[in-house]
Amino acid sequence: MNLKRTLMVALGSAGLLLAQDTAVVRPSIYPPPDREPARALKEYLNLTEAQAQALQGVQRSRREAEQVIHEQMWQKQLALDGLLQSGSTDYTRIGRLLAEIRDLQKKLPISGEPYRTQALSVLSQEQRLKLPALVDVLKLQTPANDAIFWNLIDQPELKPEPPIILGGREPADVHILPARK
Repeated sequence: MNLKRTLMVALGSAGLLLAQDTAVVRPSIYPPPDREPARALKEYLNLTEAQAQALQGVQRSRREAEQVIHEQMWQKQLALDGLLQSGSTDYTRIGRLLAEIRDLQKKLPISGEPYRTQALSVLSQEQRLKLPALVDVLKLQTPANDAIFWNLIDQPELKPEPPIILGGREPADVHILPARK
């Protein structure tokens, strides 16, 4: 009886594997890519295109500065791995590399303050005056979610997002779902 069951499971599994289509499947787009970074902030602050690009430049500078630290850590980690894999007994060098890696880790995340100063310098005085309201909203986010959970308030209706596109193997297989609510 056990042999019969095992044989049936094996044949069924083989049949399922053979029945699968091995064509390459294009990836689905979920969630849809945001075509314009910080679109909502741009609308709220009424940012010009030049301001938006300047803010993106500040963000890029910060990412690049962090990337330099990550690269240094990677190089030191490679050196350490090489020493350990070779069976090195140069414990002074191993210890120094470990300490240097730890010192680099302490630098992350890098301070946002100089980048915040640069970003704020892009904004007009009128735009800067709108920022405290965003801080207030962030402070109220958790209590507001709790109030929704306890059915004290309704969740606000938000602007609908672009539709979610799920792609199949053929153009006819593309399905457009309604936007998330």
